[in-house]
Amino acid sequence: MADLRNKLLGSVVVATPEDSAAFFKNGVHDRWGETLTGEDSPIPGKTLVYVNDGKFVKHGAAEDYRDKAVLGEALHMLKAVDPDRWNRMRLSALKSPEYLNWTKNSYQRSVAEGEKRPFEKWHDVSRFDQVIGGYLFAKDPAFPSMADWSRTDMPYGKELVKELEQLRKDLDIE
Repeated sequence: MADLRNKLLGSVVVATPEDSAAFFKNGVHDRWGETLTGEDSPIPGKTLVYVNDGKFVKHGAAEDYRDKAVLGEALHMLKAVDPDRWNRMRLSALKSPEYLNWTKNSYQRSVAEGEKRPFEKWHDVSRFDQVIGGYLFAKDPAFPSMADWSRTDMPYGKELVKELEQLRKDLDIE
């Protein structure tokens, strides 16, 4: 279903490498990538994706990192592009005791680091996209940040794994 991939990629504007370098200049934003939506985006009505090329290169990412990083950031738009799928996946995840325990432990660490949002808001805005991307790009050489992620040894829950596998197939991710 390359259509879903195209819809996700079509839902974002990708900053040039030069604009991305300026955004991540001097480690001000030390993430691998950043997706700015709504009022956070400098382009009204558009979602803007920055890729921290310098960080990928510094950590020895595979050559195809940029295209994969853009797709990974575009996953933040799954809720808008395919809300039925996103909701099914979310409900599957939150019904799994293993997933819920894993995620609540992550939330507690985030709270200790200053997280202020309630669990559900944090999960839906920050954590769930990370879990989806972590599964899809686990151990991919283009993503040094995914080296510790696994598709088989993490507590996703059986129903979410089924959904994630279908998403992986639909996005044509190996």
